[in-house]
Amino acid sequence: MNKKTKLLFAHKLLYDIYFFGAIIIPFFAAKDYGVSVALTIAAVFTLATMAMEVPTGLIGDRYGHKASISLGVTLTGLGLLGLLITNSIIWDGCWVLVMAIGSALASGSDTALLRTVSDDFERDNRTFDYLKSVMLLLSFGAAGFVVKYLSMNIAVGLSGVLALASAIPLIFILDIRKEGRTEASFLKQITGLPSALRQVNSGISLIVLAGLVGSIMFSAAEVISSLNPIYQVDISWIGVIAAMTMLGRIVGTIVEKRLRIGYRPLLFVLVVIVISTVVIESSIIAGIVFLVASSVVAKMLSYRLVYRLSSQAPQSHIASLLSGHALLGRLFSAGIVILAGLFAGYGHFNYFFLAVGLILAVFGGYLAANIQNHKR
Repeated sequence: MNKKTKLLFAHKLLYDIYFFGAIIIPFFAAKDYGVSVALTIAAVFTLATMAMEVPTGLIGDRYGHKASISLGVTLTGLGLLGLLITNSIIWDGCWVLVMAIGSALASGSDTALLRTVSDDFERDNRTFDYLKSVMLLLSFGAAGFVVKYLSMNIAVGLSGVLALASAIPLIFILDIRKEGRTEASFLKQITGLPSALRQVNSGISLIVLAGLVGSIMFSAAEVISSLNPIYQVDISWIGVIAAMTMLGRIVGTIVEKRLRIGYRPLLFVLVVIVISTVVIESSIIAGIVFLVASSVVAKMLSYRLVYRLSSQAPQSHIASLLSGHALLGRLFSAGIVILAGLFAGYGHFNYFFLAVGLILAVFGGYLAANIQNHKR
């Protein structure tokens, strides 16, 4: 592993110590907004990030991925710190918007920059993904205890400070993307996206299915955070449960390398597990087991889909296409969070998992079949 890759990993290590992700619903609920409003704010954040994904991906492709990531993590850190000094839904909404822009700027460009600086992209991309899962596991696991024994504000503040600090290692990376950076106008970049997508085998089905499966992981923090106000799960355990799902992602990354299972069998297993989570109403422990299991299978399927997309995407549009995948993931994730709020409002939160499972079965099954048919 070369020096530039190590510096990028150092950035990722700091950025992914993200306590806020595990306590987002309790944090906003504690401001007397209520669970429904807290879930709505989380959905707005997701939708705002989604809306900025492709524009910020184009920025990364045009002006450099390092610059895009640096600006993104700075805005994320400032947004988190801003949430600590306001107690108004309007101002909090503004800070959430700042965080959404920051998240979108970093999304996609980090993988694109890794592809540029790495000597072995497949190996380093797997390690990169593994590092993210480990850091989120540790931070999610500690988040509840930081809140319980220190305070909610300290947990959020630490996330903000570390996000700002994550920009420091990037300073020392020579962005060799310069010679490959596209000089085309934004209009030409946008109009060139369909052509770039056609260069990827089963490109449309691949990117949409990756977004759909990714939404299971994108929305996991909000779903798990909801267990605190809905089922009165202790705040310290919320972080532990979130950490367990992150551990599931790590296991999924490791197992995916060893098991070469087709898209459809993996999707079928994921559907069965998600639907089985309806038992959470009668058994919290069983529901948590299924939540963790779904993270393992979702990660296996998501990693394979995203790796195929990133390895086949043309260099001039790689960040744009990866951001497009993330855009769809956040769009579907926002829908999942809104759906969770609706079922929680009607007092039948467990049936939310049945609804998500059916959506995966019908829509995801159609997309997976297209990919399989293309391969044959």
